[in-house]
Amino acid sequence: MTASLAQDFLALPWMVVVLAILGLVLTYLLRSWRVCREFKQFPKMRFGAALQVVLWHNASVNVMPFRSGEAAFPWLLNRRFDISLTRATASLLWLRIQDACVVLMLGVWVLADIELLLRVLLSVGLVVAALLFAKWSRATSTTPFTQWPWKYVNGFRQALAESNAHSPEGWWVTLANWLIKLSVQAMLFASLLQVGFQTGLAGTFGAELAAVTPLQGVAGIGSYEAASAAAMLPWGVEWSVGLRTALVVHLVVLFSALSCAAIAGLVSALTPAPQTDAGT
Repeated sequence: MTASLAQDFLALPWMVVVLAILGLVLTYLLRSWRVCREFKQFPKMRFGAALQVVLWHNASVNVMPFRSGEAAFPWLLNRRFDISLTRATASLLWLRIQDACVVLMLGVWVLADIELLLRVLLSVGLVVAALLFAKWSRATSTTPFTQWPWKYVNGFRQALAESNAHSPEGWWVTLANWLIKLSVQAMLFASLLQVGFQTGLAGTFGAELAAVTPLQGVAGIGSYEAASAAAMLPWGVEWSVGLRTALVVHLVVLFSALSCAAIAGLVSALTPAPQTDAGT
């Protein structure tokens, strides 16, 4: 099995691997810009520090089971930039809402075998749902929430409003991020299987839809491959071949996530801590 995986990986043209890594790195930079833009009012916010947070969060999500790695995002924002956990958690929720809307809409237009009218209706429904959610979060409540848990619900809603205050920019960044990320993985699938790009997209969408569910083990190994192989069955890719290919693609994604996070950790360790004035 190991020898087979090695052969599959070595069969990838080096240019494809380089483009894949560069594409994934570009998605990290886009996410970092989004974080830096959203929290620009915090004095400690810098693009380099935001990039470190995104890389560590990304590695945590890719490795830790049951999506538990998501907790790294609010914790890191609180630790690095003194952003409240409520505000940071609201930012994460809004980010994932944007992710879900964009991926579902792309799936409707790229893969769904349905009538054009239904595609339009589904897309409009997703847009309307997101806009209504954003409008709800920004609405001023007329009820004084002073008792637990309502005052915390209201506080979280206000934090959500701050997160989606830059909504148009966030949507464009999220769209660009997913177009690149999905294209990178589809390119890897297509190259390994020697199939069309759309077949590679099918495997990619299957893997990404599995990734958003909490039912996954360490590093997502198993659920990523099974969902991807199942999604490619209608496109004529055998189950065993789909599983093996998905594992190779998954390992490339994991390698990119973990190596970039390790580099970020090394840079952080080698960077001198800011000096504070000694008391007199």
